[in-house]
Amino acid sequence: MKTKFKLYGPIILLALIFYMMLSTPHSRALGDIVLESIGMKSWTDGYTGTHLAVIYFGILFFIVFNVYSWYVNDDVKKNRLNKILLFIGSVTIIYLAHSTFVHMAVGNAEGLNTIAIAPSGNFYDYKIADGEIQEFEYEFELTNYSRDSKNFSINGYLNNMIRFEVLDKNGTMAKFNIREKGNVTYNINNENFIIKVYGIDKQFSAGGRGIIDSLILLDEESNPTKVIKLRDRGIEK
Repeated sequence: MKTKFKLYGPIILLALIFYMMLSTPHSRALGDIVLESIGMKSWTDGYTGTHLAVIYFGILFFIVFNVYSWYVNDDVKKNRLNKILLFIGSVTIIYLAHSTFVHMAVGNAEGLNTIAIAPSGNFYDYKIADGEIQEFEYEFELTNYSRDSKNFSINGYLNNMIRFEVLDKNGTMAKFNIREKGNVTYNINNENFIIKVYGIDKQFSAGGRGIIDSLILLDEESNPTKVIKLRDRGIEK
C-alpha cells in the first residue's frame, strides 16, 4: 500500500497543481484564490496582465514532476499509460468535485444571489435616435442553482453607461420567473416590451452591439442584486 502511494500519490498531487492553473466555467483558477488568501497577487495588474498563478504553480508542477521522475525506478517508468490515465482521471474528479461544491454554495445563497449569468453567448444590440429607443435586443442566459423558483425584474446597462428598465406593455415593471434548478435564455426586445432608458436627453443618439457580462435583477421588494458569471465571483470590477 505504501509503495503504491509513493508511486501514484505524486501523480494525484501533480493533477491538483495542474488544476490550480485552470479557469473553468464555474470558477476562476483555484490558484488565484490560494495566492490571494495568503496576501499574494494572482495577476500583475488587478485581474489582467500576466497570470502569476500559472507561473507559480507551473514552476511547482515542474519541480514535483522532475523530483518524481528522478526517484522512480525504470520499471515504474515503463508503466506510463496507467500514470497518464490516473492523471487525467484525477483532474476530472477534482473538476467535478469543485463544480459540485460551487453549485451547492451558490444554491444556498440568499435571494437572487443563487442566479448566475452564462459564461458566454449573452449580447445586446440597440439604436437610440433623438432620445428614443429605435431598436433594442438584449439576450442572455440565466441559471438558478437554488431549489426554489425566483421572481425578478430586470435592470441593465448599455455600454456600461446607459441604464434601462424593462417594462411590460402596461408600463409597469415586467416580471420574470426562473424555476428551481432552472436554465433559461431570455430575449428582451422593444417589440414585446417597453424599454425605459435613463440619463439621456432628447438630442441623444447612439447605437452599438456588445457582450453582457452582468445585469441587475430586482426582487419582489425591488432590492437590487448584481448577477454575474460564476467565475467572476470574488472579483471586484
